[in-house]
Amino acid sequence: MEKLQLTWFFLWALLWIVYFALDGFVLGCGLIMNFISKNENEKRAVISSIGPFWEANEVWLITAGGATFAAFPSAYADMFSFFY
Repeated sequence: MEKLQLTWFFLWALLWIVYFALDGFVLGCGLIMNFISKNENEKRAVISSIGPFWEANEVWLITAGGATFAAFPSAYADMFSFFY
């Protein structure tokens, strides 16, 4: 494998790993919110803690999608044609 391909692959993998890690926090908060919060104020606190991660997730997803399109167009076609 060429050095450029290997570099793009590790960058691509890192982008997706960061996206899934941050998205796991958001999904986890959403799943346990009804179990750990006893009143409306506690629910708002859980939702407020999601805020910074929610915006970062969008950036990581768009960046990972763009890197997939730029570095691996055939993988991009396979991954994202599923949504159509």
